[in-house]
Amino acid sequence: MSIRAIIASAILAVVVAAIVVWLQLRQDNASPVIFDGESNVDLGEHDLRNSRLELDHRFLLRNSLSKPVQIQSVKTSCGCTGASASISTVPAGEVVEVSAQLRLTAPGRRVEQVWLNLGELGIHTLVISATAHRPHDFFVPQKSVLLPLGSSKTIIAVATNTESDSEPQAPTITAPHGVAAQFEGWSLIHQRDQSRRRPARWHGTVTVSRASVGASPADKLLIQFSTAPAATVDLRGRAWN
Repeated sequence: MSIRAIIASAILAVVVAAIVVWLQLRQDNASPVIFDGESNVDLGEHDLRNSRLELDHRFLLRNSLSKPVQIQSVKTSCGCTGASASISTVPAGEVVEVSAQLRLTAPGRRVEQVWLNLGELGIHTLVISATAHRPHDFFVPQKSVLLPLGSSKTIIAVATNTESDSEPQAPTITAPHGVAAQFEGWSLIHQRDQSRRRPARWHGTVTVSRASVGASPADKLLIQFSTAPAATVDLRGRAWN
């Protein structure tokens, strides 16, 4: 064997030995797996037909250590999420049930975390997520309208529907003292397009007029749709007694 071949073999042996040592050190320093079980759950897509939807899920976690694990506290990343553990001390090999509740209040995807404080063992994180769709949505783009005494204004209400092109029901309108409000009807802006996940869109017209001075310059008009949260419009005036 030539000197060059001997040197190459020696270098290769050193490299292999270094890799083996590095892998052993990495294994020795790796954090132990404390809990076996599902730690990330997607609860899927849900229709938000009311102002709030609460989803429940149970995480089942088995203590994989050879000693008990103490759960000192359970916290969540948002007030819209609640969680609790069935037991605070989890014996070796036993299972703890962590009940989590995810509250959906608006369309879109929500991802929240549940943190189990294990003291010197650190924090064990659980992830819970879900996506909400509102089949029938309703909102009023205008948040305030200047409505002096004797004036009349038009407010546009918007309704969307992912399930059909049917005309929405008329909203319920609650007007303050001295203000008259009349819903004039819906106009179809565009039909739904399922291939693009675009809902049907309707615009409704609400006519408001101030015939007399109310009790407060901060009067509010309440427009309520049956399948969505109510919309509030501030009616600001110039003439007050």
